[in-house]
Amino acid sequence: MNFGSEINIQNKNPAPYRKVCLIADYFKEHKIKGKVLILDENNNITIKEQDFHTAFDELYKDFIHWESNAKIESIDLDKKTKSFAFATPVI
Repeated sequence: MNFGSEINIQNKNPAPYRKVCLIADYFKEHKIKGKVLILDENNNITIKEQDFHTAFDELYKDFIHWESNAKIESIDLDKKTKSFAFATPVI
């Protein structure tokens, strides 16, 4: 897959989660058939957990897939790719 941009999730910072919701809202409003894949190194959403789970699981369920415990295993600068390890398989 080729992704145009990337949003990094950092502890106790709601901005990346909000950005993902804004992107998903744009997809929903403009009927764009796309999905935002969140590869989060945290084991759970780190701030406003209930609110963001509701947004990801209900409001934007067709546009957001959140994957916890996604650890970067390697980065290939020549190919511009990252390899991840997952606690569970990604859908």
